[in-house]
Amino acid sequence: LPLILLLTFLVSCTSPEERALEATLTFAGANRAELEKVLHHYKDEPLKQAAARFLITHMKDRHFYRSAGTDSIRHYLTVAARQESCLPFDVEQKWGAYDYRQETPIYDAQVLTAGYLIENIEEAFEAWHYREWGQHYSFDDFCRYLLPYWIGDEAPDRWRHAFAKRFRPVLDSLYQGTDVVVAVDSLQHYLQRTCPFCYNNDFRYPRLGGEFLLEHAVGACREETDFMIYLLRTLGIPVASDRYIYSPD
Repeated sequence: LPLILLLTFLVSCTSPEERALEATLTFAGANRAELEKVLHHYKDEPLKQAAARFLITHMKDRHFYRSAGTDSIRHYLTVAARQESCLPFDVEQKWGAYDYRQETPIYDAQVLTAGYLIENIEEAFEAWHYREWGQHYSFDDFCRYLLPYWIGDEAPDRWRHAFAKRFRPVLDSLYQGTDVVVAVDSLQHYLQRTCPFCYNNDFRYPRLGGEFLLEHAVGACREETDFMIYLLRTLGIPVASDRYIYSPD
């Protein structure tokens, strides 16, 4: 009986945040050591430690898909973007019915390395302080709308580095002020002139990821939205997406 009371006391003294963090670490299995490396790396930096804890805690259900089928669809999307035309009927017929959700998901917590997560945290903090508008939102906003390396079920990649290299010089040349709305408007006009998006909704596929979209700019409305989320987060602008139905289809 005393042992049961002690265990009950210890569990009750653990905060919901601690329990959620431990749930992710347990779920990570053999990859737990990689996640713990991140927490240890920031043991002397309280704010980044808090960011790392937030990221790992919310990583538990994050997953992506990688298979021969998804690779084939990405290939044909690349072809569509390059040709700027419709794909052959036999390709659409074969792969249009493919459902990537039949594949086994790969969970981020079980495969991501400490190096990847640390790089993401460092680059997110750099983006937070990139321009003056970073002073006007809280650490909680930063964690929710700037820090995450994911949008949905895309495979993690180094999109922050790729977008920063491409678009920070662009924004610096377009606008040096502090009004975030003007900055985004300037970027929108620039993208309309220089980065046309190839619309394609022939297939069902998981989110394509930042590096793929930056190179190929192809997909449907979701992908165009994802592109802007990657871009704005790179520029230190906290952002999320919402959806509303505007068409009978």
